[in-house]
Amino acid sequence: MKQQEHQTIELLGVSRRSRWRKPIKILLILGAIFGVLVIGTTIYLNNYVHKKFKATQRTDIIVDPCPKNGSCNILVLGSDRRSVVDKAERNQRQFRGGGSQRADTILLIHVPANGRSAVILSFPRDLRVHIPGTRGFSKINAAYQGIPSKHIKGSNLMMDTIRGLTGLKINHYIEVNFASFQSIVDAVGGVKLCPKKAYDDRESGLILRHAGCQQFNGKLALAWVRMRKQDPKGDFGRIDRQQQFMRVLMQKVKGIGFLTDIPRLTKLADVMSKGVITDSKLTLAEVRGIANKLAGFKQSNVDFRVVPSYPKYIAPVSWVIERPAEANALFLAIKNDTSLPDFGKTAASIATPADVTIRILNGTTTAGLAADVRDRLRGLGYKVLSTGNAPKRDYSKTVVLYSPGDEAKALLVIQEFPGAVLRQSGSTLTSDVEVILGADEAARASPGPSP
Repeated sequence: MKQQEHQTIELLGVSRRSRWRKPIKILLILGAIFGVLVIGTTIYLNNYVHKKFKATQRTDIIVDPCPKNGSCNILVLGSDRRSVVDKAERNQRQFRGGGSQRADTILLIHVPANGRSAVILSFPRDLRVHIPGTRGFSKINAAYQGIPSKHIKGSNLMMDTIRGLTGLKINHYIEVNFASFQSIVDAVGGVKLCPKKAYDDRESGLILRHAGCQQFNGKLALAWVRMRKQDPKGDFGRIDRQQQFMRVLMQKVKGIGFLTDIPRLTKLADVMSKGVITDSKLTLAEVRGIANKLAGFKQSNVDFRVVPSYPKYIAPVSWVIERPAEANALFLAIKNDTSLPDFGKTAASIATPADVTIRILNGTTTAGLAADVRDRLRGLGYKVLSTGNAPKRDYSKTVVLYSPGDEAKALLVIQEFPGAVLRQSGSTLTSDVEVILGADEAARASPGPSP
């Protein structure tokens, strides 16, 4: 009887093990198949992206060698070549004319040796400079035309002009045209911006029927970063919008995990091969490295500046004139990877309290709380525009709201409110940052019990 029992138990054991082995084998097989597919897809994607990237490279663009463990400077041009615009759009007002090519946007990305931060320096397109190989002074964007009679390419002449102006080396060159800019923005799904007024600028194509937060596709984003006729600050206002847009775009890329999204990467590779130009020394690995760094940086690790300068009319031309002492101090700090001076700050620069406007709302029933916080923040140097009561008075935690592009300012303000919630606003704010005070702030503000 015992022997029979033992045999039965043994048989049952075999049966149980068999039942477990089968699904495990299936899982292992499925895992192997999945692994092969992932590896195969990765190899295919790498080959595909590499092939597309190679199509952007030009051997006649002359750059300075990029040291392995040193800082790196990348010149990025937005060109106004209308020939690349879609035929259906070419006759629209914002794309007409412009027979001679100019650099519509000029900026330098500086990544220091430690790779922990970046500086993005904008050059006003009307900046008065000496272009090598020419007489007198010209607007810096004219360097993009090159000197055909001397067989000097526009890309090389632009780099020489910026080298002469700043004393900085140019290690890599990237050029983006109208069409590819639009496609890049569409590839990431557009961006959310919060203009504070409506626009009807036929020159740039910026038609916004109302103010407030709204989604910008590639076409609208292009008009937003190009418009200057209706901006009272002219070229400087446009640079502010371009830099704010770049902050929002970096935030969007980081948020959607773009660099690991295979369909989006494939689409971006197609876009780059058709409308982006790079130097032949810029490798795909370097592009990925730089993109990963920029996407991974906190907003407070990327500083935006403009060449210190001011607008001036010297008949019959409107110029932007460099402030030499301030500009040289800024260039030297970038070159030596030292702390930047306060020169050349823009609306997108890393903020100090004096750069931030705040509206304070009391979200509690504690009387006088907003006024107390206003006085404290003003004492720290912040610009508090107004105070008031929130529509609801039951906030348990303080909330710090900001518009797209103003996250760096909000990150500065939230340091004054430990435990507060940081949130992007869904509507247009009347200040850079809005603080809704909660019960946590009321508890901190109230005096403790007497000893």
